[in-house]
Amino acid sequence: QEFGLSPAIISRGYKKQSRGVVVVSDGAKLLTTPEYSGDEPYMLGTLLKNVPIIVGNKLQSILMGIDLFNVSTFIIDDGFQTLNINKNINILLIDLSSPLNNYKALPLGLLREPVSQICRADIVVYTKKNIANRKNSLKVERLIGPYVDKNKLPFFYSDFCCSVSYSE
Repeated sequence: QEFGLSPAIISRGYKKQSRGVVVVSDGAKLLTTPEYSGDEPYMLGTLLKNVPIIVGNKLQSILMGIDLFNVSTFIIDDGFQTLNINKNINILLIDLSSPLNNYKALPLGLLREPVSQICRADIVVYTKKNIANRKNSLKVERLIGPYVDKNKLPFFYSDFCCSVSYSE
């Protein structure tokens, strides 16, 4: 927004209890419930002002964002494996706290495609560095390393931060 872009967030709405495309937030107010939209999109809708949040089929959600909100920039949650949408930039998050066995393709692990596809990323962010077991995080980085050219590809480390607030 600081650069004059009009963003929206697109998500599948994991575990949402609705069908089709749902506008979670129009950028000004929430339009649904966590059950109807999914927990994460609803949380984003409570935190982000002036940013529409849309869940459902990603392509249909993008078209709705353009039609309803004149969106110019889409952040697609879990968009790396969505190959039918032409993206300007792929930012891949690698969870250093996740056990090495998770870095296998389904059904043996959690990956939706082989580790070798990391080469499609434009930026790699190693996440949860502060809570990861050092030995495990080194194993994950060694597994990922051959597919991340650190001389050409921007990569970053991030920490996990959490805060709890209470209000009556």
